[in-house]
Amino acid sequence: MTSNTIVDQLTAPTGYEGLAPLKKRKLKEHAAELAELGTWFGDQRHLDYDTESLPEYAGLSESLSKAGKTISSRIRSLREGEQDVAAPPELGAAQVIDVAPSLGDDES
Repeated sequence: MTSNTIVDQLTAPTGYEGLAPLKKRKLKEHAAELAELGTWFGDQRHLDYDTESLPEYAGLSESLSKAGKTISSRIRSLREGEQDVAAPPELGAAQVIDVAPSLGDDES
C-alpha cells in the first residue's frame, strides 16, 4: 500500500461531513497537513510523491440529502421485509459497552 493510498483512505469524503462543520474544518486542516508531510518526506528521500488536490467535502445540504436518501432506503427495506437493516458501512457500527454493574456477581 503506497502512502498516497493511505492518505487517500484517511481523508476520503463520506458525504456526511456537512453535518459536523467544526470537525469538517479540522478534517480539512489535517488532510492538508498529511499532504504537506508526504511531500516533505518525499523530498527528503528523493522519492516521487504525487500530491493530488485535497478532496472536496460535502456541505450541509449535500449531507442532509445523503442522510435523507439513506433513511428512506432503510425504511423501504423495512417495509419490504428485509431482515438486514444494518447501518451503511460509511457510518460505522455502534459499539455497545456494558457499563451497568453486574447484580449477581458480588463475591464480598
